[in-house]
Amino acid sequence: MMHRNNETGVSWHTAELLDGKDQNPLRAWAWTFWEAEVPIPEGSAEKGFAEFHCRATDASYATQPEKAECIWNLRGLNNTSWHKITVQVTHESDDDDDDADEE
Repeated sequence: MMHRNNETGVSWHTAELLDGKDQNPLRAWAWTFWEAEVPIPEGSAEKGFAEFHCRATDASYATQPEKAECIWNLRGLNNTSWHKITVQVTHESDDDDDDADEE
């Protein structure tokens, strides 16, 4: 999992493989569930969002292409490019924490 920050550049984080991790890596190419904990990039709350990208790397260090343009085909099959998600980031106010303590 990667996050991009225009000020600090790119940071990659390793995800933990879950269901499907026991597939033979030399014979099977299938979806594998994964999870990762990644920090919210600095400055994201001010912008209101953060972008995260993910890519797979195999045992021989081959990775997915960043964009679909280099592997595009008419039917849209075999698109293995990076996946990108944008998440909303908000500030937590100190007032919200005080209200939770009073309940």
